[in-house]
Amino acid sequence: METRTNANWYDNETLVDTLLFVFPPIGIYGAYKTNMIKSKITKVFYSGIGFISILLGIIYIIKQ
Repeated sequence: METRTNANWYDNETLVDTLLFVFPPIGIYGAYKTNMIKSKITKVFYSGIGFISILLGIIYIIKQ
């Protein structure tokens, strides 16, 4: 018999960290859903970083 483990994409810590900076909406969702980060304060912190990075990206695009 074959045993399959379903690893969710949001449980990959490196992927979620990368998405927080590259594509914040998906990164924020991944930080919220992950089981790797237990503390809600840490999830809020990561989400805040993602939100700030998307705002800075929008400001950068507007200034050009």
